[in-house]
Amino acid sequence: MLAAFSRIDLGRLLCNPFFRKIAFWLFINIHNGTDICGVTVRACGKISNDANEIVLSVIGHNESMMTTIIAAETTRQMCVFHLAPGVFHSEQVIILYPIIEELKNEFPNLVVRL
Repeated sequence: MLAAFSRIDLGRLLCNPFFRKIAFWLFINIHNGTDICGVTVRACGKISNDANEIVLSVIGHNESMMTTIIAAETTRQMCVFHLAPGVFHSEQVIILYPIIEELKNEFPNLVVRL
């Protein structure tokens, strides 16, 4: 909406407090789209000089709850597994299947493809 307003030179109306309040109300009260979210992660690498690829896709609803579950399970694993000091990549320290199970417990209709 802001891009369209800018193209037709109506963006300057937002300098007026009245129009700014209307625009704020519209952003808060008018929702466009659905709550469906999806994430696909693709990892490529070599094992014994052979190229390998793995793809994980998760499709579900309520992105904020999915993010919360992933963050909580990741934190739980990091606290339980007593890691050595240092910096790690997430794939070095996180076990994926407990995270998927927690997501499936909360979202029975979750689609996971591996």
